Amino acid sequence: MSRRFLLAETGLLDGKTCSTHWLFANEFRNRYPEVDLLDDKIVTDQTGLYTSGGATSYWNLLLYLIEKYTNRQLAVLTAKFFVLDIDKKSQSPFNIFKGQKVHNDPDIVKVQEFIESNYQGKITVGELCQKFGIARRTFERRFKKATHNTVTIAWDPTASQERMLERIITQKWIAMFPDGQEAWVDYRRTGYPQLFPVVNNYSGGTISTTTQIRRLAYPSNEYTTNNAAVTAAVATLLKGADNGGTRLWWDTGGPNF
Repeated sequence: MSRRFLLAETGLLDGKTCSTHWLFANEFRNRYPEVDLLDDKIVTDQTGLYTSGGATSYWNLLLYLIEKYTNRQLAVLTAKFFVLDIDKKSQSPFNIFKGQKVHNDPDIVKVQEFIESNYQGKITVGELCQKFGIARRTFERRFKKATHNTVTIAWDPTASQERMLERIITQKWIAMFPDGQEAWVDYRRTGYPQLFPVVNNYSGGTISTTTQIRRLAYPSNEYTTNNAAVTAAVATLLKGADNGGTRLWWDTGGPNF
């Protein structure tokens, strides 16, 4: 049994955020509905209570505590010594979709099976209600009760500014995906959405596997035909190497708020 279950059993986590292994997320929500479970997060920190995600995520919690109570430099040094990814924030890339069908509502199970079999097409909530003969408000209530997810995205006005920003930018990313340039700008500006790490990094160490490419390098013919201007731009505006890992002036890498 996860240590987070033991902590939740005491009641200390009621009304507070918590993370746990993604495999036990549904069970945790069923048993402790008063806890704000953030199963996508590696680390949570609220009023002196710290939790981490699954398996070896406690290493990331240790790095977080080192940085919080000492400094970033020591945390980075520790991560390098133990060969750890200090910027790993989400366990979502490791999640295996299991369908969330372990519940007692057979009608909602049928809806879920229909969605899984027809995910390629556009399915509206209204169409699902009509097909399965369930009134919309009843459908939304039963779907949430059975799966602990809203059938539509529910806005939480009590969430942190960072959480709200993540939701907004993630939805914007989906909407703007065909316009790759704008989607890329938003990702560099905010750090959202959380993307899968690069599997094979062929940059020779110039581009981070986690934060990914930050800009496009100047074309080689610019150095041939416009060398003075390019050299001046790199020195005065870029303030870093002319490669994909150097951030632009507005891409600070700092906190959003």
